[in-house]
Amino acid sequence: MSTNRRVSMGLAAILAVGGAFTAVAQDSKTLGELKRWHGKLVDSKTAISVADGQQARAEFKKWDLSPDKLEAEPRGQLLRLEIFAALAVGDAGGALAVLPALERELPKAQETLRAKWMTAFVAGDAQLAQQTLEQLKEGGTKEKAIAARLERLRLVGTAAPDREVVAEGGQKFPLRKRGGAILVLDFWNTREAPTERQVAALRGLAEGYAAEPKVEFLGINDDKAEQVEAAKKLAAEKGYKWAQLYEASAGAAALTEPAFHVAASPWDVIIDGDGNVRAVGTASEPEFQYALRAAAEEAKGEYTAVAPRTIEGVAAARAAGEAPAVEAEKKGEKKKKEKEEQAKPEPEPPHNEEAAKLLDQARLYLKTGKKTEAKRLLQELIEKYPNTWEAQEAKRLGIV
Repeated sequence: MSTNRRVSMGLAAILAVGGAFTAVAQDSKTLGELKRWHGKLVDSKTAISVADGQQARAEFKKWDLSPDKLEAEPRGQLLRLEIFAALAVGDAGGALAVLPALERELPKAQETLRAKWMTAFVAGDAQLAQQTLEQLKEGGTKEKAIAARLERLRLVGTAAPDREVVAEGGQKFPLRKRGGAILVLDFWNTREAPTERQVAALRGLAEGYAAEPKVEFLGINDDKAEQVEAAKKLAAEKGYKWAQLYEASAGAAALTEPAFHVAASPWDVIIDGDGNVRAVGTASEPEFQYALRAAAEEAKGEYTAVAPRTIEGVAAARAAGEAPAVEAEKKGEKKKKEKEEQAKPEPEPPHNEEAAKLLDQARLYLKTGKKTEAKRLLQELIEKYPNTWEAQEAKRLGIV
């Protein structure tokens, strides 16, 4: 009960019942807030802002609610809210940690399956995502929608092709040797031109990460040679300010097929900082936006990195070119380890914090078309820190 609320009862009555009444009032208010936040975050059909996710997490601490002391409905609301708040701020590991409790409570509820799908997609867990799709299919979700999502999952958890592509203007993009930087690939063409909603979402993501050196965007167009000029015109009209690769005029092996098995346009792919496919979808989907947030936050060290998994349940290597860290106690293991030792690549040069700052700033200049400034910084980096990993990366960019 609020201290400034006036009640017409005697002092003795207040002393007798005041404590219990206050507890009930506070619980009722808290549960009302829980329901309101649940509607705002969990019931939203669009991606929740990072700010809302952070605020929701702050509210959890104030409420100090224990799920095992709640009734079934508010308990489910709290668990779902914790999952969606984690997804909103880019904490895929946090969402995965809460999911088992929600599944124990309401394993077949549609709201649980939605939370499970979103979490699996964002964490890059193709096996968990496939299991969820099978459950959704049993619940009546259309087979065409299920098939489309399954097609996308086939790439998740696999290593990107060990190639470096050169976009229009000469900017180079390694697909597997990412060095900790995220790469978003947007496969498109004029035959199946993206909708305005899809274009706006992709443009919004590119603009939102324009100042983030650890996130890069590359458009890949697979129109035939006679359509390339029309494609370039469309890209300009739609505001595609990020780097573009037109396969018909690039003179290199195509990526659209067979490398990325693109089944429809647009087809957006997130490659994580270890060179593994984290997610495949379209930029307008909330789960795709959350997946990019998670990959970016993990790349910056804000949250523990989650290794994507294939449909078969195989965890991706945490660094490109390395074998998965799987222990096996069986005959022949010693010989296998010896071979792996022989096959290990040369150790990377040491990192340098100051060199990393110069490299990040140079990447930002490249993203905004300031090649002269980028070249100046990269030359400075190579001269001052010649034997570092950053100097090696500066040379790889190909503008010095």
